[in-house]
Order: sequence, then structure tokens, then C-alpha cells
Amino acid sequence: MELYRTGYGGMLISRVEVQKYDKKNVWIKDEDGSVYKQKKHCAYNDFWETLNDAKKHLRESIKEKINRHRQGIKEQKSALIELKNYYK
Repeated sequence: MELYRTGYGGMLISRVEVQKYDKKNVWIKDEDGSVYKQKKHCAYNDFWETLNDAKKHLRESIKEKINRHRQGIKEQKSALIELKNYYK
């Protein structure tokens, strides 16, 4: 069976063949035939049952990052304006 992985190896979304999965974990068969368990959602990557779920997650994540960056830019512009008041 296949799941869709986001946040791994520089790819936005990759298709991964898994042995099985549950709510918290996935079991992936490695190239050498060994099976290893991995968290379904962790800091490094996430596994999704459908391509649409993976896209939705990425879309929301990207929008959130854009908003954080916009806020950071706004704060830095304010700091530049304040800096102009020093040593006039």
C-alpha cells in the first residue's frame, strides 16, 4: 500500500510503499528488505493517506510560514524606522 510523505529529502511530496500503518506509526520496507517503524507525524516528515491530504497540509504549512515571514518583515521595517531616530 502507498502513503504520501511530506517534508522529507527536499521533495514536497513523495509516494512511499509501506507494509502497514496505524494512527501513530508506519512500517516501511527498506531496500535491503528490512522493515522499520517510523512515526506517522514527526518533526522530519508526515505521512498522508491521500495526495489531497498531503497537498492540503503543505498548503496550510506554506501559508503559515508566509504569514510569519510577513510579520517578521513588518517588525524589521519598524526597527529601521526607529533606528532613524537615533543620533539625529
